[in-house]
Amino acid sequence: MTTNDSEAMELKADDNNEVALEALQVEYSAMASWYDSFWADYLNKTFVWPLRLVSSFILDRTRKQQENDERIHKKPITVVDVACGTGEFVKRLQSLQEEEEDTSVRFVGIEPCPEMLERAKQKQQPAATAQWIQATAESLPLDDASADIICSTNAFHFFRNKPLALAQMYRVLRRDSGRLVITDWCADALTVRWYHLFEWVRWNLFGRFRHQYPGPLRATVLQQLVEEAGFQNVTVESYQVRFWTFVPWGMQTVTATKSC
Repeated sequence: MTTNDSEAMELKADDNNEVALEALQVEYSAMASWYDSFWADYLNKTFVWPLRLVSSFILDRTRKQQENDERIHKKPITVVDVACGTGEFVKRLQSLQEEEEDTSVRFVGIEPCPEMLERAKQKQQPAATAQWIQATAESLPLDDASADIICSTNAFHFFRNKPLALAQMYRVLRRDSGRLVITDWCADALTVRWYHLFEWVRWNLFGRFRHQYPGPLRATVLQQLVEEAGFQNVTVESYQVRFWTFVPWGMQTVTATKSC
């Protein structure tokens, strides 16, 4: 393959990514106003495990700061939620921190869809410390090593360039106790594969975004991608949740750390 051919392929991939982003923004801008109410049961079920993990990691980080006397410098713990949607996950994390009376946590929500981001801003408590930024997972507008915890819930299957998104997360995450928590659909589950097929058909045959529908990953593939991005101590747990009483849904949560 010549250099020109390689460059042409890269340009085409960039164009495809832009088309996919446009498609996702069209979808989610239309559902922003009713997203939380419609998917309430699904969110309640799928948030349980990542909320527990992130809260635990915040507590662990707080203890380490106390041991190292870092709190003398009033350095906040920074949690970044990538593809935060309407900010519901951040809102629930903030509520948990208020119960613990811990005001040293700073939240950053990253979301490409402006309508979803506006919903996140509207539900923000006046005294809460959160920053909302319109951006994609593949281009995080954050400094290197600026986050203690990076999480993403129910969104990774929509990332157009998953290796690049993971590379960005790795860049932004701090070394030494920095934690990654990604919870997403698991393609090992038959119901998830069926639904993905339905969406692929809808995008290709009835939409105008041909061949642009991203998709969920199997647990082994997700683990490999996270490891290839440079993360260490990578673990993936696959499990099933049931929402709306009759819908069994395959989920997976990957956790990892950044090497010292």
